[in-house]
Amino acid sequence: MVTVYDTLKNSNGDVIPGRTKLFIKSDDKYLSEPIYGPLCVPEGTGQMFIVDDWLIDQLDKVRLYYGQLAVKEGEELVPPVKSDLDLEEEELQRQLADIQRRRAEKANEPPAEVEELPEHDEIINDDLRQSTDNS
Repeated sequence: MVTVYDTLKNSNGDVIPGRTKLFIKSDDKYLSEPIYGPLCVPEGTGQMFIVDDWLIDQLDKVRLYYGQLAVKEGEELVPPVKSDLDLEEEELQRQLADIQRRRAEKANEPPAEVEELPEHDEIINDDLRQSTDNS
């Protein structure tokens, strides 16, 4: 099965890493001349799909079947294996996105009430009174 997404961009309007556009011309039933890339602008008639970018290197294993992308019989799509560093980077990106979301939410909150502190002179006078009372 070939995963096809509804959108290339997230809610912030940024391209989602790992996704790309794939355009197949109407008369290209063998996928011999695909146009792909996140910024591709196809000409002519055909079908546009949003797919994982790693799929592009394996298009020889895919066919167009009744307007849908399907894996050819006897073939298997092999997603790339992520290294420990890749997984760690993805986790850090998720954490950063969470921090940015919380910061944005906090920026939209009304400012908290701040307790008024006594003036500097009042503090000194209170300290002087206390020291003279103790003498």
